[in-house]
Amino acid sequence: EEKHGDLSFEQDGCIEIHGSGSKGVGIGSGLGGNINIAGGKYVIELMGEEGVAIGSITGSTEMDIKTCNLDLNLSSSITVAVGSIKGNVKVSILHILFQAFLGGNESVGIGSLKGDDSDVFIENSNINLNIRASKLCGIGSGTGNSSVRLLDAGFVIAIQGKECISLGNFTRTGKVNIHNCDLVTRIKSALDYDMGAEEDNINISNGRCYFNLNGEEITRTITQIKHS
Repeated sequence: EEKHGDLSFEQDGCIEIHGSGSKGVGIGSGLGGNINIAGGKYVIELMGEEGVAIGSITGSTEMDIKTCNLDLNLSSSITVAVGSIKGNVKVSILHILFQAFLGGNESVGIGSLKGDDSDVFIENSNINLNIRASKLCGIGSGTGNSSVRLLDAGFVIAIQGKECISLGNFTRTGKVNIHNCDLVTRIKSALDYDMGAEEDNINISNGRCYFNLNGEEITRTITQIKHS
């Protein structure tokens, strides 16, 4: 139940964190703060009732994560790989290799589960999300404002549960911008939509995208932008 101030990791080695308990945070704290990761490999495994691999439980957090390798495995009732359970989140991700396996009742891969605002920017990275939960969001937020910007990156998002969305939020008021990405989403869900955003707020340009909901492909327009 404290803030952690500023945390900075600038190293080339491997840090492994294995934890179990009622509530736990791998890197960060309950009430949040600023996190800067610029190098190295991080293997984080958490088990318990509420778990956050990198970020906070109740407080707001800002994160700058670049030039590193993240391997995250969480098995809790409520789980967030990178972000916060109840706080606001602003995260910038650049030049990383990211793999996360999550299981539980409520989950978010990158973003905030119950916070008011989630702002996620990912550039030049390789992201692999595999999540099974009753209610889950791959990248974005639960009910709060959600902005997701993806640039020049590769994504594989495989999620399964009763209520699942790949990007955005559950109020479908999210804003999603995807430019020059290779993106694959595969969803098994009771919902009849795959994105937590209205189609007018989903902007896709260049790149290649494949969206699959319950075995059916969803086709979206990809605008081709020519660079001068």
